[in-house]
Amino acid sequence: MPLKYSQEAFTWIPRTDPIAFIVKIGGVDKTQYITSIEWTKTLCPEIGLFKMSLININGDFNYLDGGEVVQIYTDFADGTTKRFEGKLEVLIYLLDC
Repeated sequence: MPLKYSQEAFTWIPRTDPIAFIVKIGGVDKTQYITSIEWTKTLCPEIGLFKMSLININGDFNYLDGGEVVQIYTDFADGTTKRFEGKLEVLIYLLDC
């Protein structure tokens, strides 16, 4: 009697829906100024890291001095699912427009 070998397979099909996101700084939507954003998802909500680059046209964000709360919302529908919340600690100004 011959032996039969079988193995399960998984084929990942990427979504075609765009990802919607909203970024709030101090409770105000600043999504239009974001050029890039990264964050780590951790088990403990008190520990985490995020990096954000934004366009500082005419010094609109010069009022930021640290301590402001940043909230990141993202999902595949309308960007209303909160994925991250943290405080600004270190600000680096790379280019003054």
